[in-house]
Amino acid sequence: MPPGFEQLKKNVIQKGLCTGCGTCVGLCPQKALEVVYMDGEPEPKLSGKCIPCGLCSEVCAGASIPLADMDQWLFGRKGGFKNHPLGIYRKCLRGYSTNSKIRASSSSGGATSAILNYALEKGVIEAAIVASADPQRPWRCVPFLATSTEELKKASRFTAEMVGVNSLLRETVVEKGFKKIAIVGMPCHIHSLRKIQMAKRPGEIARAIKLTLGLFCASTYYFEGIKHLLSEFAGIDQLQEVVSLDYKGGAWPGSLTAATKDGKIHHVATKHEYTWHFLGPGSKRDRCLMCPDFSARVADIATGDIFQKVSSDPNINAILVRTKTGEEVVKQAVKAGFLSVENHPPEFVPKSGLGWESKEHANIHRMKFRKRFGWPLPDYQYPVEMCHLPGKLVFP
Repeated sequence: MPPGFEQLKKNVIQKGLCTGCGTCVGLCPQKALEVVYMDGEPEPKLSGKCIPCGLCSEVCAGASIPLADMDQWLFGRKGGFKNHPLGIYRKCLRGYSTNSKIRASSSSGGATSAILNYALEKGVIEAAIVASADPQRPWRCVPFLATSTEELKKASRFTAEMVGVNSLLRETVVEKGFKKIAIVGMPCHIHSLRKIQMAKRPGEIARAIKLTLGLFCASTYYFEGIKHLLSEFAGIDQLQEVVSLDYKGGAWPGSLTAATKDGKIHHVATKHEYTWHFLGPGSKRDRCLMCPDFSARVADIATGDIFQKVSSDPNINAILVRTKTGEEVVKQAVKAGFLSVENHPPEFVPKSGLGWESKEHANIHRMKFRKRFGWPLPDYQYPVEMCHLPGKLVFP
């Protein structure tokens, strides 16, 4: 008999390996699973009757992530951590949305928004699954289905919490009938999407995934840490008073700011402060500490911040174009005037902040210890070997 949800619970969730990506919830043919919040973090829970089909275990990227097989399937060759520190890619670019409003209001550059706007307007996709503020709890984020460029404006420009984006897959494809979709997610979201496509199961959903946009990721943070900052740094003890939360409010690179019902805007901490001094050192989700994928290695297109001075306007994205699909979308988005790009030195990507150091150095070393002690550990198929980059690592 195929494994059911109880096996997934035993082998992944109860071992602390669940990423919270929502894929199992979004694929369950019985609609028997839902995302619940345990200690403030998203987790799948059985809320209906499980008829064991094995699907949730097959597509889960919590414990097993066959990156070597994914590389072979996507790129026709294998890579690895040691020899391919950024993963396999076709082009390394930097760019920004040509729409000045999108560029100014984005987390940095608006390249992801520009690509999605192009894809929606030109019919490359019919809908995009993104993260957006929860209408009921505006201090948290939830998955959101955007079917127009106007709806894309509701997408969060940046969130530091884990969002179960993939939980909307069945609703988007099977229930609402969209045949061409894009998903914006962290590396762990993309890992599960590739498992779906490689397994060709469920076929309808696998065929509908036309574009994957991965975000550079140092870690997501426990919301308890964010709650702590709101309380002890801004005096907001009741989350119900918050009407909006912005992790990159104000001038680039932005600050954590909160608007409350009394009309006040609270400055909580700068991006540098909460990343380097508070949430980064103390509130990283434990599963994120077991992930060596900073640059969304198997996305069609991966984007992230640039913290080196490469332009007079710092609102600009690094863009790793990985697949033929991603290359064509970027090319056409530029041609249609949605996106402006130029070549970007790939060695700048690891030198642009804490993320690459955390994932590709510290986490890989940490994973060796976990393996030696017999602690729960995800299998990324490749040997977890550190890459030592040539040249001096300099942060601004």
